[in-house]
Amino acid sequence: MPDFTPNQHSYFSASKGAGSVVTERENFDSQITLDAVERRVLLSIIPEKNIPRGSVRQNGAAKITFDTFRNRGKS
Repeated sequence: MPDFTPNQHSYFSASKGAGSVVTERENFDSQITLDAVERRVLLSIIPEKNIPRGSVRQNGAAKITFDTFRNRGKS
């Protein structure tokens, strides 16, 4: 998916952003696959060595929580 639009930047109060729909399989596996744009944004914020690999459920990898469209505004 391309970089955030100006409206998405405003909605998420973000200076950088990219995203895509999480598939049912990614949700089930508790992991995501990043495209090139998402990876570039992520690596601009979190050093690659600090990014957990694999499924939280399968190997206990650290969990990183992202601000998503679905959880925006929920407590």
